Amino acid sequence: MKKIIVFVWAALLLGACGEKDLKFYPTFEESITIPVESNVDITEYKGVISAADINAAVDDVLDQSDGEIESVNIEAFWFVVEPLDNNEVQKASCDVYIKSRTSGEYEQILDDYEVQVNAGLKQTPLNELMKDGVDELIAQLEAIVKANSTEDITFKIEDIVGEGGKKAHCEITINVRGTVAFAQTVEML
Repeated sequence: MKKIIVFVWAALLLGACGEKDLKFYPTFEESITIPVESNVDITEYKGVISAADINAAVDDVLDQSDGEIESVNIEAFWFVVEPLDNNEVQKASCDVYIKSRTSGEYEQILDDYEVQVNAGLKQTPLNELMKDGVDELIAQLEAIVKANSTEDITFKIEDIVGEGGKKAHCEITINVRGTVAFAQTVEML
């Protein structure tokens, strides 16, 4: 019996030697706050999420010299809308776009999306996200994280309409949380 236990122990020890492929899925989060106002001559508002900020956030959780980034995915996309002085509404609708890296045109992410103008309320429009805009966002995140692109992500908010024609005056914060699929090979002793 003692020989069997020693043999099993030796087999386990030898089986653990060598290289082992591990996968990690760290997350990063970035946001942009854009002040908007309806019933004024300005019809569109733009803001950027910095590529440098995204890379810094990823570098905080990964040592990329020890492995390979396989993919980047969107884990969450949400808004927080804070009312500002002279706001007259509880709800407003708007269109949200992302600027394409390849064409320079804007891809729509949300069409006529109704936001609650309520301090601190997290609003997640998952069922209303538009495929072309989401695909563009994923492509840009991958270009930044995998290829160290320095091109920022530009968002545009248009067609802000306050309920009942009243004035919407607020800050819309667009939040993006991404997940990085990271593969690393380690030596097992």
